Amino acid sequence: MLVVFAGGMLCNGLIGEPILAPLKNTPQVIVATVVWYVIFYTPFDIGYKVAKFLPVTELDLQNYSND
Repeated sequence: MLVVFAGGMLCNGLIGEPILAPLKNTPQVIVATVVWYVIFYTPFDIGYKVAKFLPVTELDLQNYSND
């Protein structure tokens, strides 16, 4: 999880805020953990293939553009 939240931890250290503050957001930590397990532990790379499937990728991009 340190790799996922490394940017936030680095920035917090530089601006004098608590370094582990990005890990306080429980939903983000849970989603990152679930995605990590799906990508690395599903057989036959099913998790990776689903994540790279075009409609799933488009759905993900739409969620980012709405923020």
